[in-house]
Amino acid sequence: MKQSPLCSRNDGREIYFTVDDGFTKYRFTVPQQMLDGECGETATEAARKTWVQDNLHDILNARPEGAPISPPFTSVIVEEIS
Repeated sequence: MKQSPLCSRNDGREIYFTVDDGFTKYRFTVPQQMLDGECGETATEAARKTWVQDNLHDILNARPEGAPISPPFTSVIVEEIS
């Protein structure tokens, strides 16, 4: 599985990345509201990226064929992009 670097938008408050599993490419977006709740509204972009990296396994399970997920990971937006 190939993963892109973590990227941000909305002044570093929302984190996204892509994953290619060899068959399908997905974009994962960890929304600002979720990260505000998990990291705190004043968390830096670096702190948010660290939280995403530390929770990557659970975030990746948000894929349609992934394992059942529980909050807060149900807020992750997963889009099939190819």
